[in-house]
Amino acid sequence: MRFLVGQRNMAPESEIAAAFEGIFERGYFANNGPMVRKLDVDLADYLHVAFGVSVASELVGMMLLSSAAFGTGEVVAPASIGAGMLKALQCAGVDVVYADVDPTTFALDPASLRGAVTKKTLGIVAVHTFGRVAGAADSERVARELGLPLIFDGSDALGSRADGRGPGEFGAGALLSLHERCVLNAAQGGFIATNSELIARHIRTTRNFHQGETFVDGLLRLNGKMAESCAALALVGLNHLEAWILNNQRRASIYLRTMHVL
Repeated sequence: MRFLVGQRNMAPESEIAAAFEGIFERGYFANNGPMVRKLDVDLADYLHVAFGVSVASELVGMMLLSSAAFGTGEVVAPASIGAGMLKALQCAGVDVVYADVDPTTFALDPASLRGAVTKKTLGIVAVHTFGRVAGAADSERVARELGLPLIFDGSDALGSRADGRGPGEFGAGALLSLHERCVLNAAQGGFIATNSELIARHIRTTRNFHQGETFVDGLLRLNGKMAESCAALALVGLNHLEAWILNNQRRASIYLRTMHVL
């Protein structure tokens, strides 16, 4: 049997062309245009969260989410955190203290997490490892007990659920990737899903260096906005997302059967 496991998920070219034609008709290519604003709403609705903020990349997204949740200082993260996310946290002024992961769920081990927390700890960064939200509720419970804010690197977790909850519904919010390798791609991009209005307002300000879009005063700002073309790709793809998720599940079942045979 021959099947592809690493191809990009792309909507039909005719749908993409129609979406891009609208961009050229409007002449609105960047700076929080109508496609970006629509993606913020539509993807947040899909994820069952109150707020969504599109950004230029997943690394920019983690920088902005970390800044909104913690500021600068010491946080605890799993030793398995990806190199890219670690660099994003460092760029945001965060010092990472490592905790171990549970060998079953691959999420933060609750006992190791508690042991890594000190008086200097400002928050916790957990990871939806391999795109699975398994174990997220345990991290959430420990964070609540310790009175610490919790955010998630959910780069590959779009479409995953545990106990009826998706990646943006745990903790203070999650960063999702819309890179071309992901089940829903915008060619390049990231998306912050959160139920916190304050975090959403903070990121909407810091992703945009234009003073005209200020939701929280006094914040350091950068150019982290998503382009209209990237938002258009994601919006068109959102109409096909459930089918793409089913395709991934079929591939996973083939892998599992093959591993069982071997």
